[in-house]
Amino acid sequence: MTAKPGKAQKFVSVMKDSVFPRTKECKGARRLYLLRSTKKKSDFVVLTLWDGKKEADGYADSEAYTKNSDELLPLVTSDPVLTEYDVVVHEVNSADLS
Repeated sequence: MTAKPGKAQKFVSVMKDSVFPRTKECKGARRLYLLRSTKKKSDFVVLTLWDGKKEADGYADSEAYTKNSDELLPLVTSDPVLTEYDVVVHEVNSADLS
């Protein structure tokens, strides 16, 4: 997703202050990440992890999704593209947690 010129910082603020708090209240939301390109500071990827496909699909049909879209679409150059993946391997470096 690409922020419109001059809107990248506003995009980050809206994600942090509005979109993520609203989304994490949805059933099944586990992890929410906003990734920013190291090369082009206006390019972002939003990564969300859900309990399962049913919960992710439920979010897509929710009022929260509609509100999030209404806030974000004026800040980006095009509609977001959804790509779905299944987690095949997950590992946490527990040494870093102590």
